[in-house]
Amino acid sequence: MDKTYLYSGPPSGVTFSGKDARQVMLHPGKRVTLPSENPYVERLVARGLLAEVAGEAPQQQAAPTRRASRSRAPKAPKVTTTSSEGGNGNSNDAPTGADEGAGS
Repeated sequence: MDKTYLYSGPPSGVTFSGKDARQVMLHPGKRVTLPSENPYVERLVARGLLAEVAGEAPQQQAAPTRRASRSRAPKAPKVTTTSSEGGNGNSNDAPTGADEGAGS
C-alpha cells in the first residue's frame, strides 16, 4: 500500500522494481508517495529520513516526463581583421603627420 511521506534527507533517487516498478526522486522538504511495505522505505522511516504525513490520501504518481535535451548554442566565429595599410588591424593605426606631408 502506498503512503505519503515527507522526505528530509539529501537529494536522492530510488528505483523500485516488481509490482511497484517506478523511479522516484527524493528532494528534502518535499512530499512523496512510496510503497510502505518496501524494505528500503522502511529503512528510511527508521532512520528518520521519511515521516508519514498523517490524514492525507496518497497522491497519484505523475506520468514520467521526457527531459529536454540540453544543447549548447553554437559559439560565434572568431573574427579577425587585417588592414591593407600594414597596421595590426586596430582602428588606432592612423597615419602620422610625417607620412601625410612628406615632400610637399
